[in-house]
Amino acid sequence: MSGLDSERLAAVLANNALGRYTIYLESTASTQDVAKNSADEGAPEGTIVIANEQTAGRGRQGRSWHSPPGANLYFTIILRPTIEQLVALPMAVPLAVAEGIEAATGINAGIKWPNDVLVGRRKIAGVLLDSEFREDQPRYALAGVGINVNFDTSAHAELRDIATSLQVERGTPVDTGAVLSAVMEAIRERYEQSRMGGAGTYQAWRQRLSNLGNEVTVHLPDGSTATGVAEDVTEQGALVLRLPGGETCVMPAGELRSGG
Repeated sequence: MSGLDSERLAAVLANNALGRYTIYLESTASTQDVAKNSADEGAPEGTIVIANEQTAGRGRQGRSWHSPPGANLYFTIILRPTIEQLVALPMAVPLAVAEGIEAATGINAGIKWPNDVLVGRRKIAGVLLDSEFREDQPRYALAGVGINVNFDTSAHAELRDIATSLQVERGTPVDTGAVLSAVMEAIRERYEQSRMGGAGTYQAWRQRLSNLGNEVTVHLPDGSTATGVAEDVTEQGALVLRLPGGETCVMPAGELRSGG
């Protein structure tokens, strides 16, 4: 696992309340699927499913996530949040990934609404969030994270303009264990903060958003699109889009593409 095996994984996560329980897999279709099954069977909060390789990794809206063996980080954390923590997760997790990357490598990372992590204009990490409810209360949430660590995106013509990796940005291989440790600690901190309200997380997440003030097209889950200026975001993480006619609308979910 690019510097990680089950023994080092245990050492890296030993002092983190998240990651005390680990499921390490050499290869799996998707850590998200394994985590869902484990959560349904009662796995405790903080369980992390981490894989050396994903054969069917996926991102938001069911898109595939390029997941070569041994080059990147692929993991899913099982959380059992309060409703307040659940509401904050779409901001807290990508923010923590960006903060952890910066702490481990010095590379400044931004966020493309709602939760893609970028360096410059290229994607370096993605976040996939799922949740399960019982009546009106969350049973669990799954925070899936994929980070391009030592994957040479420049060697792939279809990726070099839209994706990057920590190795590409630094020019040298990166310690995967250090990145995982920093990201997990940042997730723990942001998750704990959200118990007492998400105002600080919202402000920090908003400051890292790369598209505010730009003309964008929002691709909505129902297949429709809306074009306008990304004017702001609400404290719940929704995008405020100013349409060409001057009116604004609030987009709670969708995918941004720049340039209309």
